[in-house]
Amino acid sequence: MWQRAIRKQSPQKFTPAEKTLRLPWQDPLSLDPNKAFNVYAWGIVRQLFSRLVEFGPDGEIIPDIAKTWEVMEDGKKYVFHLRNDVLWSDGTPLTAEDFEFGWKRLLDPATGWIHASLMYDIKGGRAYHQGEITDPDRMGIYTLDDKTLVVELEEPTGYFLSMLGYVCPVPRHLFIKYGEDWASAEHIVTNGAFLVKYCCRKEAITLVQNPAYYGTRSGNVKEVQLQMIPLQKWAALLQRYQEDDLDALDLTTFPTKEIDIIRSRFAGEYLTGPDFLSYSLGFNTSMPPFNNLLVRLAFVKAIDKTFMVEVQLNNHVRAAMGGFIPPGIPGHSSDINFPYDPDHAKSLLAQAGYLEGKGFPKVHALYLDNPYRNPIFEYLRQQWHEILGVQSTFEVVGWEEYVRRILEDPPQISAMTWLAQYHTDPDDFMKVGMSHARIFTKWENEDYDALVDQARRLTDQAERLKLYNQAERILIDEVALHPLIYGQIDLLVKPFLKQIKLSSLYNWRFKDILVESSPF
Repeated sequence: MWQRAIRKQSPQKFTPAEKTLRLPWQDPLSLDPNKAFNVYAWGIVRQLFSRLVEFGPDGEIIPDIAKTWEVMEDGKKYVFHLRNDVLWSDGTPLTAEDFEFGWKRLLDPATGWIHASLMYDIKGGRAYHQGEITDPDRMGIYTLDDKTLVVELEEPTGYFLSMLGYVCPVPRHLFIKYGEDWASAEHIVTNGAFLVKYCCRKEAITLVQNPAYYGTRSGNVKEVQLQMIPLQKWAALLQRYQEDDLDALDLTTFPTKEIDIIRSRFAGEYLTGPDFLSYSLGFNTSMPPFNNLLVRLAFVKAIDKTFMVEVQLNNHVRAAMGGFIPPGIPGHSSDINFPYDPDHAKSLLAQAGYLEGKGFPKVHALYLDNPYRNPIFEYLRQQWHEILGVQSTFEVVGWEEYVRRILEDPPQISAMTWLAQYHTDPDDFMKVGMSHARIFTKWENEDYDALVDQARRLTDQAERLKLYNQAERILIDEVALHPLIYGQIDLLVKPFLKQIKLSSLYNWRFKDILVESSPF
């Protein structure tokens, strides 16, 4: 059906834009799709690398490199038939082996991809990644010929096709030649709508249209310059937007009071919409005193999120009174979080052995410098001191330092943003998001894992959601991760930019953005 729909599409042909699209960005840390760690890396990777399937504007799955596929053995086996016209940007034909190689490399423990559990549905995927088997050919990923890829699953998985919008092929011929250095700026080849023209990760990354791209474009962007500007320099970002040095501006790193002023000032250029995002506190459950559940409960019950959002954040976001899964994602629970209860918080801390905070060690928390969210941490510091009698130090760091510290030396408390990465399904949060959170929370719970794994195997959506709700209740009750706010999209966009889609999954699809004639 999607094949027929795509064939009926007749995209309007636009003259390639003379103007370079200029956007602020953050260091992706790597352009290797097998190493993509964060939203900034993935935001570039999705422009450079096409995948078996793609997402439409409403999150629907549409064929991409896979022109057709068959589902066999009651949903446990997929056979994908690839297009014949897909080339790497160096002219080398893309083959099914590039997918097989890239996917097996994702699951290789030596690669270190933190979202490897995303691929555990594949037969042998978990065993290989966890070292129980060492032969990658024992996994259910293999080719029948250059254009036929076969994937076998452990059990039927209802959202498997959605997951494929998140995993990329890797040019095997280039990896053989350059090894791990294949994705450096001087060597990288791509198969998507864009390729890398210039890359200085601390300064800027420039992407240009890939002349070998096989697909359709509904926009006319010819060149994109991603300028690396620290998030905390919001005033400088706004100044550059005003001076027409930037063509769009993400306001979700700005102080919330400033957003209201900017929204009035640039009313005709302001776009907003809901975002599938949760912003949460993470407690390192392996590190005293937060290995004690009573302590974690005391800390979260001392937080008045309604006041925090209304006063500290100028009522610009929604307080997370529900679970980790945000509104708009199936399975969202609106009222399972802990209410503000300062008296109970004091009692819990006393039960843990710290009456009025006496003897409690000084707390060290780490968070990413972000003017939009910085007021949260000043509020938390005050609340925990006034209600619990606890002293805390909140260390604010830049992007690269934050990522390094979270991976290498997780603090007692940190904060995590998670937004829908590969589809609008609760699994994106309950499995993928939590695999990320466990890097710094160190939280383990066999009952939670069993419920999530069981939910992943079912095709009955109602039954799946029941299991995810049970798992989320465990997560909230254990207070390994405590949701604070749910997000929204706030953008300034120059009037000559058209076809901007406000969606976590679809936003900034460069090939579909239209640049109309402008005076610049």
